Amino acid sequence: MGIFLALVAALGNALFQVVMKLLGKRTKKIWVNASAYEITAGLVMLVAVFFEAPKYDFSTPALIPLVLAWIMWGIVSGVNFMAVKKLEISTNMILSQFALVVSFIGAVILFNDKITPLRIIGAIMIVASTFIVFAKKDSFKNISKSGIVLRILASTIFAIAGLLDKHNSMNFSIAIYTSTSYLVPGLLAAVFSRENPAEYFIEVKKNFKYILTLTLFSVIAYISILLSFRYIDTSLAYTIFSLSTLITVAIGIVFFKERDNLVRKVVALIIVVIAAVILNMS
Repeated sequence: MGIFLALVAALGNALFQVVMKLLGKRTKKIWVNASAYEITAGLVMLVAVFFEAPKYDFSTPALIPLVLAWIMWGIVSGVNFMAVKKLEISTNMILSQFALVVSFIGAVILFNDKITPLRIIGAIMIVASTFIVFAKKDSFKNISKSGIVLRILASTIFAIAGLLDKHNSMNFSIAIYTSTSYLVPGLLAAVFSRENPAEYFIEVKKNFKYILTLTLFSVIAYISILLSFRYIDTSLAYTIFSLSTLITVAIGIVFFKERDNLVRKVVALIIVVIAAVILNMS
């Protein structure tokens, strides 16, 4: 059951990436849609509050990381949309694995995680996969350089937010922590969009089906990965979840016809998946 749930989470995350790409191509108002998705997801997760004993700690040591995480998640959602809009879905997903390197470094600094030869090899492999994708002389000819920068920035912020979650989520019940980690960043993104309420709701209404679908896949992925922890080790669950990279790249190649540098993408993908296994299992 645990392996099945982790696979469902991987598929949900892959489909989330696909819908985000479709929505990114459809709209110019990135921050409005990022905001609406987060607020919708937060409201859905808020329902879980009624099925779980509340737990919260608003002391300064817990509140500061919580607020920092809110800010990080608020930024990363919009930057994610911007990167996906500019890059092929396959290239975007391969580059997104840079978050594993940042997480590894952050965990060593913040949580005194062990530095093992295998983990170092895994981190080097992920960095190397990026060079493989862009090793060809004219690789950047049809690729947005700003998209690459945005993708790496989003991966870095994502990893830092995840580390803050790991450090602080134990001070709150899951429902409270996750719902606020969607809702508050969503409200921050709404402010950052600088749209007046009328224009905001017109944009949301126009893309509501996409926003709802994003919410569905996001919640499915999140709940499935949490439930999988009840049956299998966390490291195994995250290793299986990393298959979402493989699924997303395959969708990009088959359905979006992203065939440029195909051999390099496949090689980089294989390296990334192996590296993810090494980092999650070591």
